[in-house]
Amino acid sequence: MNKKNIFNLGIVAMGMAVMVGCGGTTNEYTLKGQLSAETFDGKTVYVRNMEDGTIMDSAVVADGAFVMKGTIDTPVIVKLTVNGDNNMRYYTECILEGGKITADIIDSRLEGTSMNEALSDMLHVCDTEKKAMEDLYAKYRQAETEEVRKQVEIDYDSINAIYIEKYSKNTSEVYAANKDNVLGAFAMYNCLSLAKEKGMNVAQMDSILNGASEIVLNYGPTQKIIKEVQNLEKTSVGQRYIDVDLLMGEKQEATKLSQYIDGKVALIDFWASWCGPCRNEIPFIAEMHKKYESKGLVVIGLNVWDKPEAQQKLIAEKEMTWLQLADTTRIATEVYGVSAIPQIMLIDKDGTIVARNLRGEAIEEAILKVIE
Repeated sequence: MNKKNIFNLGIVAMGMAVMVGCGGTTNEYTLKGQLSAETFDGKTVYVRNMEDGTIMDSAVVADGAFVMKGTIDTPVIVKLTVNGDNNMRYYTECILEGGKITADIIDSRLEGTSMNEALSDMLHVCDTEKKAMEDLYAKYRQAETEEVRKQVEIDYDSINAIYIEKYSKNTSEVYAANKDNVLGAFAMYNCLSLAKEKGMNVAQMDSILNGASEIVLNYGPTQKIIKEVQNLEKTSVGQRYIDVDLLMGEKQEATKLSQYIDGKVALIDFWASWCGPCRNEIPFIAEMHKKYESKGLVVIGLNVWDKPEAQQKLIAEKEMTWLQLADTTRIATEVYGVSAIPQIMLIDKDGTIVARNLRGEAIEEAILKVIE
């Protein structure tokens, strides 16, 4: 279970201008920190490159402390991770660079170099909002009724709007002051993430990236967002659906999406067994299948980011009798720019995408417009 990053919200940057020069600095680093000896002794702290997930360094916690030493050619945004009890994972972002760096992984506090101290401030800009959203997430998981869950979602969205507005301003300021270093690249990535939350299109994205340096444009996570936004626009409402290779059934037999939807009205639900909001949509999907199958509606469950055995188990438990396909290669989610689920879309008989991001009662409203 991940202690942070609740509801897939990215950690974003504070508006603190930091200019870091390379001249006269060493490429030797010392990275150290303190952890509870009782919980973490014998556990390994990993330094992972945030661009590709590769492990750049590691150290075993001993007597409540860890120390790593090495050299690095250029500063890199990394994630320090360590597992605690019950597989609870703790992490903090960090800039691996020359110098002496002290990291508190539990509280995401960094000291020792100018960029890391600035990053530490960034990670705590919206502590109040993040704590409120974590509490709401816990309340959502414990909710016993749909009414409570809906209210929690409303409250969460309200706080999330404040969170996004605050960070949008801060990340823009940080980027403006750090356009040619890794901190600026990280700030731009978070700026784009926030803009994407608001529904950023390609033209808006190009405007934000106008004049960006190579270090900013070539940052891996930023490249991923660029591709997602481009693919979202290619598969937005009014565009023709794109065919993808998928798998079907317990035997995971190869098939194509077009085989089931060409010439038909199709409701496609991107879901996963571990996704709580996806499970909440199952009754609505089931009702649509029951009410409109005879009128020509094809309902397709498209399982993503999941294990086949988990998919099949939930299908049996929830009696999901409509057509079930799976995307195990992430091709479908990439092609359709899906970065969060559930993603429920409706496709007309002529292959035109007529609705995306459908939830609850809006599903039937969209179907009726097309069926009638």
